[in-house]
Amino acid sequence: EWDFETVRTVDPWGTEWGRQFRGGLRRWNMTVQWWLAAYVHRRGPRQFPLLRNAWTMLASAYWHGLHGGQHLAFLSVPLWLAAEAAAEGALGEYFG
Repeated sequence: EWDFETVRTVDPWGTEWGRQFRGGLRRWNMTVQWWLAAYVHRRGPRQFPLLRNAWTMLASAYWHGLHGGQHLAFLSVPLWLAAEAAAEGALGEYFG
């Protein structure tokens, strides 16, 4: 049985109004995000999250085609995720 949730790929409200970069990333193209998480991200080294995220974004950039600008954009994502995690860790106790 198919319904709207089966084929929905983007959550525009969550993408535009999310409070975290990671949340917006997860709500954009959710079917591909699921595939990348299930088959690429989980196979990366757990002790090196930056490398794991870079590996996932490199696979996503390759999926989208061999264009230098896209590779630069996709490979900046792990740096944004690391910066967000560091900011949350440093400021989390102040802002909850």
